[in-house]
Amino acid sequence: MSCMGLVPDSSGIHASDPSMDGSRLITACSDEHLAALRARYAARPFVDEEQ
Repeated sequence: MSCMGLVPDSSGIHASDPSMDGSRLITACSDEHLAALRARYAARPFVDEEQ
């Protein structure tokens, strides 16, 4: 079973939907892994200039 979710990522640019810029879809192998990945992304700085 895999889990997916969006995380904030200032380097994330969506190919066809500009409203999704600044987000990245991630896939994890479990809810616990997804929570750990979300925590790592939450600790990263969001750099507006990358947008």
